[in-house]
Amino acid sequence: MSMFSPTRSQTSRLLANEGLTLPRQAGIRKGPISASPLARKTSYLRAKKDDNSDKSAKSEVVADEPAVVVEDTVTVGAKGFGSAKKTGGAKEKVVEAVEAVGEETAEAVTEAKEAVVKETENAKDNIVAAVEETAETMEEKVEAVDETAQAVVEDAVKAVEETVEPVAEKPVEPVAEKPVEPVVEETVEPVVEETAEPVAEATESIAETNGTPKETTETTEPIEYTYTGPEPQRFAVAEGQTGQILGAALNPTFRLFSGGFAKGFSAGLQKADKDSYSVARAIGQQVNETSQVSEFMRPSQPLEIYEYEGCPFCKKVREAVSILDLDVIYYPCPRNGPTFRPKAIELGGKRSFPYMVDPGAGKAMYESDDIINYLFQEYGDGEVPVGLRLGVFTTLSCGLSLVGRLGKGSSYRAAKMPEKPIIFWAYEASPFCKVVREVLCELEIPHLMKTVARGSPKRQDLYEIAGGFQVPYIQDPNTGIAMFESTAIIDYLNETYAA
Repeated sequence: MSMFSPTRSQTSRLLANEGLTLPRQAGIRKGPISASPLARKTSYLRAKKDDNSDKSAKSEVVADEPAVVVEDTVTVGAKGFGSAKKTGGAKEKVVEAVEAVGEETAEAVTEAKEAVVKETENAKDNIVAAVEETAETMEEKVEAVDETAQAVVEDAVKAVEETVEPVAEKPVEPVAEKPVEPVVEETVEPVVEETAEPVAEATESIAETNGTPKETTETTEPIEYTYTGPEPQRFAVAEGQTGQILGAALNPTFRLFSGGFAKGFSAGLQKADKDSYSVARAIGQQVNETSQVSEFMRPSQPLEIYEYEGCPFCKKVREAVSILDLDVIYYPCPRNGPTFRPKAIELGGKRSFPYMVDPGAGKAMYESDDIINYLFQEYGDGEVPVGLRLGVFTTLSCGLSLVGRLGKGSSYRAAKMPEKPIIFWAYEASPFCKVVREVLCELEIPHLMKTVARGSPKRQDLYEIAGGFQVPYIQDPNTGIAMFESTAIIDYLNETYAA
């Protein structure tokens, strides 16, 4: 440390800084002070002061750091509190918004739920009302049907009672046996004896239906037919006809070929004979098919049936006709048909099909099951085949067998009415015969069906008339045309009779 001589004022300031005062003393001169005890004291104090100043500065720095830290902490805390406060306010707003949205959503869901429940209840009420209305309508229809059925039964019974007496009084003429004639003459005899009279009677019926006067003369002369069309091809499907035949093939499939075999059908081998019908020949032998129908009573006149192709109840009756090998004049009654449907309603008193008339016995009736039972009792052995007496199952399977043709043969097409019914050789189970029957029905063409199911003795008749056997086969007495092949027959019918 260097020594110097401070002035009094400097010494006073130094002492003042230390909280001391320098007393005034007389005689003390101004100017440098010598290194007296006081000067040494002053130098000591100054040095101490400098040392303390260094320590104080360090202490202030150290002391100030906690203060700054505390101050910063307080500032940050204040800011954090402000941020927290702001965050807390935002959170509360978010919570309030979420709660508001939740309440609105809950209200919307509740309203939608109530609306759905209300609509469901309304729909339920409407359905219940519709069902009740339908039930009431069905009850009314059932009552109407019952009343109509009762009235028809009473009228039918009355008509039968009025008809029985004239029929009973009518003398029965003995049936003369047919003489054996040469083959050439036999081909004409069946046409004359088996078709001329039924065609004449049916012609009179058609004339009456159309409002023309009934002729008094009967046609007894044979009708000469000219064969036209392609040569018959057994089991051949014409080009473009595959879909039709496949659809029609559901007929025998669903009905297990019911109506394909005559009652009591049987088959056996015999020596081949080129002049007799056979389904197959080989090695000098041929298959001979027979049945019991030749033992059954035959109607004195062809039966008359009003029906249409697409009706399952009518199909049941057609199967019975084929099984019993009966000849029937069919009067087609398609929807909107102008001729035979109104005639059937006029005859029977109600719109129901099939409707059968047995003119030889003076019988007339509705209901397919009643007709079937009547036919087997009168013209069979009294035993109805199982396939025709299964009730609802029989009707259902008959309906399914018609699905493949989608209602063909059920609706009328404008046509010209022939003067005489066409002779139609066929049987119910054949898909080739079915597609022809559909056209006959749509054009409302009456036809005398010569039933030739397997085992029918009339197969031999057709074999002799046409020089071979195949169905369908038609003979048109109005034009003298005869032909095989379903496609050719359909084309002919459309060209000749479709309007």
